Amino acid sequence: MSQEKKCSHDTDCEDLRQRFEQLRRKAELFEIMAESSVDWDVWYAPDGQSIYITPSCLDITGYPREFFYQDPDFITTIVHPDDLEIFQEHRRRHYVKATGPAEVTFRILHKNGEVRWVWHQCQAVFAADGTWLGRRTTNRDVTALKQAEAELQRLSTTDPLTGAYNRRIFMDLLTREMQRAGRYGELFSLLMFDIDHFKMVNDQYGHDAGDRVLQEVVRLGMETIRQADTLARWGGEEFMVLLPRTDGDKAHAMGERLRKHVADHTFTDGCHLTISIGVTSFSRNDTVDSLLKRVDEALYRAKKSGRNMVVRG
Repeated sequence: MSQEKKCSHDTDCEDLRQRFEQLRRKAELFEIMAESSVDWDVWYAPDGQSIYITPSCLDITGYPREFFYQDPDFITTIVHPDDLEIFQEHRRRHYVKATGPAEVTFRILHKNGEVRWVWHQCQAVFAADGTWLGRRTTNRDVTALKQAEAELQRLSTTDPLTGAYNRRIFMDLLTREMQRAGRYGELFSLLMFDIDHFKMVNDQYGHDAGDRVLQEVVRLGMETIRQADTLARWGGEEFMVLLPRTDGDKAHAMGERLRKHVADHTFTDGCHLTISIGVTSFSRNDTVDSLLKRVDEALYRAKKSGRNMVVRG
């Protein structure tokens, strides 16, 4: 072999060794990154079999990756029953060759019984020459994010002391109910109630006791009203109840049940209290302001007439 050919051969071999070393390092780097990923990633072959699964599936699901290698559909057994249809529809639409990135969020049942929220993304994978290599999916535990969103939603819609809806959300619901009732010609009613002599509770037992009374009144109200009804803290010791599809007679009867339930109750600090209630029903000529003014006047008459009673307006 001539010196020139030998040099060329050695150069080619060195190039191959360098390329092989680069590939080996990339493979090691990929394995380090994948094995330490907090996401549960899966690479599926075109036939649907799992080529590679990150071990973090154990943290997210409670099951080791061997379960998912053995059965590519094992995930469907841990998807929350209420979200299974959503997940299956996502797979039907996007687990095919030509789709780009698609995502869905659903709940799973962790092996320990906890409910976890998972953000799921899938994407078809192709080689440089266009050959379909399968698809890659990423599953990320977003439970903490979902809990934070739920807490923000709760804080924005409820009174922090009593847990009843706040005045802002009640006004939104009342406006919607007026639109619905006006469109379909249905009735609805309002209750507005006030705790009688509430100032005496604060003066005699202290403001902490007053706070407990407000909380108990809301609990008693929730025990009395229907699931479709809405109880809100209007301000101070005043509360509102929205009663959909309820005429004046039924609303008055509801008010009487609530009044009696509170009057018969012994509160935490040993005191007995009563409430006064105003009742009114929607008519086609009403505005939000006219409706609120009428129920407020009915409550005022209940208090002026001796308290612990229900008055219609």
